[in-house]
Amino acid sequence: MQMESASPKDSSSASSPFSSPSVAALLKIKIISWSQETGLPVSVRVRVAERTFHLHRNPLFSRSGYFKRRLIETTQLELPQTFPGGPETFEMIALFMYGSSTLIDPFNVAALRCAAEFLEMTEEFCSGNLCERFDLYLNQVVLQNWDDTLIVLQRCQALIPWSEELLIVSRCIESLAFMACMEILDPERRRDKPVITLEALAGQAWSCEAVKEILSQELWIKDLIALPFGFFKRIIGSLRRQGMKEKYVSPIIVFYANKWVLSKKTIQYWESSGERAGDATANDKGFNHTTRRH
Repeated sequence: MQMESASPKDSSSASSPFSSPSVAALLKIKIISWSQETGLPVSVRVRVAERTFHLHRNPLFSRSGYFKRRLIETTQLELPQTFPGGPETFEMIALFMYGSSTLIDPFNVAALRCAAEFLEMTEEFCSGNLCERFDLYLNQVVLQNWDDTLIVLQRCQALIPWSEELLIVSRCIESLAFMACMEILDPERRRDKPVITLEALAGQAWSCEAVKEILSQELWIKDLIALPFGFFKRIIGSLRRQGMKEKYVSPIIVFYANKWVLSKKTIQYWESSGERAGDATANDKGFNHTTRRH
């Protein structure tokens, strides 16, 4: 498994390199080509949020259990607002249905997997269908790499409950915990510089500079403490289950508390102190001004 030294900073706001306009253009070409090859016009209208897709019946009917049931009675469908990933994800799914080999990446695979599950795109309807294809990518590519796993886990937050039910979140958490354990057990790394322990942490002065220095050397800890509390708590549980000693686990929790609890309380304290000091100064000025008038 790869555990990169660089972290996918701000990956929650980063986007897939495969932008929507290029996918839209490719889908349009595929639809036109299908019409020319088969002589059949588009016959199905699918609405997803604010967008409408005009597609052929056969690609949808042959690959999706959802469409196979629904298209018996109608040619116009509106997917629910809860459809995973929205219109951008459906656009990519439609491209796959037309036989495109559009690249999957860590930024889009979680949404694609959830959408494929919603549409029932399993082996039952088509060999090499999308559910299995996306699972293969997750297991063999994403979960072998620290940065990719972090990106997928961050994307999963907007896809709950689908990402939870499909165990994408759990798989990411277990993989991150395993790679973190390997980071500590790596003998070459430990000879270079021991991983910070609770005892070592207690033996040095606590300051923002000291924390920054430690985290600059332990980027994997910096990545973990940036996660939402729900994910962080589960990773801590997984670290313990997978055998990480408490002397290594405890500092991670301390750093998390420092980032999300202690630091905020300190800021709030100084802000409130500043407001009180400002009020006191204003009152003093008012008092002095009144005194001088008298």
